[in-house]
Amino acid sequence: MINYLSSIFILILCIIFYSCEKDPCKDLVNGEYIYPEEKAKGKSMEEAIEIYKIPNPILDCITTKDLIKTCLAYPEFRIIWAYSSLQFGFDIVESYCNGFGELWLRRDVCGALINKYEQLDPTGINEEWSDLELGRFMVNIIHHEVIIAQNEILLQLSDYEKIRLIELAINNNNAKLELIDQYGIVGMQSSLAILSRIMFNDSYMPFMSELTNEQLQSHIDLIDIRDPELVNLILNHAENYLSILKN
Repeated sequence: MINYLSSIFILILCIIFYSCEKDPCKDLVNGEYIYPEEKAKGKSMEEAIEIYKIPNPILDCITTKDLIKTCLAYPEFRIIWAYSSLQFGFDIVESYCNGFGELWLRRDVCGALINKYEQLDPTGINEEWSDLELGRFMVNIIHHEVIIAQNEILLQLSDYEKIRLIELAINNNNAKLELIDQYGIVGMQSSLAILSRIMFNDSYMPFMSELTNEQLQSHIDLIDIRDPELVNLILNHAENYLSILKN
């Protein structure tokens, strides 16, 4: 009986020791999950999607800041551009990448996303960059804004976070306007979507009265701007709404 109890005790100790040793996040690189892209080479899209699934133990231990980086680094994020609108494309990416489901649940996700957004400067373009390097730079900003523009984020903003985010989105969109030859209207869709959706969600009446414009409603739904006049319309309302929120 004593030997039996001793064996059970030793087994429990081994399990505890193994659990402590098996830290799922020890393989992260600078806190970020590295997708096994080599393993996915030559595989079908369906197989690659499964290979790219982030293991649940990783999702449980990765920080919110690094989970954001991991989601942005998703190998198939680029297909966001293969569809008729950025929102439709993002919906597809979100259905592939299981990191987003975890990201939406994080209590500190709004602050973490805004902190990262604050570090992005649309004017930080190097004139010596190739077209590919310039494209990557701009796409990184747009992808970040598309994530922020999701209602999973916007609907849980605190008053302080909302004011801060509106200020950042206005400033960044104005910076893109100064570089319209590089960004074009396409590059402004995501920052304008943040502003439009905040005002829509808050039922800001001066903005809501503009929704007879079908293209504006389409932009709110799809993150898609076809009418250049919407740029100033959205910005003007956002600046007025920001003043109200601050008072």
